[in-house]
Amino acid sequence: MRSIPLAFALLLLASPLFAAPPDTRVRSILFTPDKVIRLVGKPGYQSSVRFAPDERIENIAVGDSAAWQVTPNKRGDHLFIKPMIANARSNLMVVTDRRTYLFDLEASRTAQPVYALSFRYPDYPAPGSVPPPPAPPPSSVPVAVAAATPPKPLNLNFGWQTRGAKSLRPLRVFDDASAVYLRWPENVALPAVLVPAPDGTESPVNYKLEGGYIVLDGLPQQIIVRKGREQAIVTADRRRTIAVQTARSEDRRERR
Repeated sequence: MRSIPLAFALLLLASPLFAAPPDTRVRSILFTPDKVIRLVGKPGYQSSVRFAPDERIENIAVGDSAAWQVTPNKRGDHLFIKPMIANARSNLMVVTDRRTYLFDLEASRTAQPVYALSFRYPDYPAPGSVPPPPAPPPSSVPVAVAAATPPKPLNLNFGWQTRGAKSLRPLRVFDDASAVYLRWPENVALPAVLVPAPDGTESPVNYKLEGGYIVLDGLPQQIIVRKGREQAIVTADRRRTIAVQTARSEDRRERR
């Protein structure tokens, strides 16, 4: 007779009424275009944002790059976000090859941070299920076709030096007089990329992912690559920097 109450108790524990409550630190939300997503962080904690398996990050822009560290993974479908100071507020835009995501970033020492955020996506019609629009009728008016503009010759500078932790040094680094390109081996997770600020602090930089490269706008004299306590320094050839600045000044004078 004792087995009946015991079995009944086990059934009650297995009931959804007694199931453990969901962990609010791990969230999955429905993706809605043009909707701003609120992401709460906490100093000393890192949040992970996972995108669809079939999309890749192309561009990342954070409003306050000194207060927030934002780093993608090598594959380009995860983003790691960490506030550097308490009470930091900013915005973040992530552009992938399929969607654009808008975030409001908030940090507080007393807040419950989000550990992991993922998205559910609305069902769209399968490819080929919607007939294409009819082709427009041929025009009787001749259309002038502009001649193709020949591409400008590449002017790449590989005069960059690296020092520090060998595991963090980029496999290749160069610039094209307007942006710096850095690449690491395929099996290496992307580190944090920073530049020294005028006050001596280090600030994360906005960059985009392009063809396996991290692309930084502008030509910083020094780039700091950091992962945990390890760091590497990437330094530009000063003669090259002066030459580029001189060429830009001459271009501006010619436009006048």
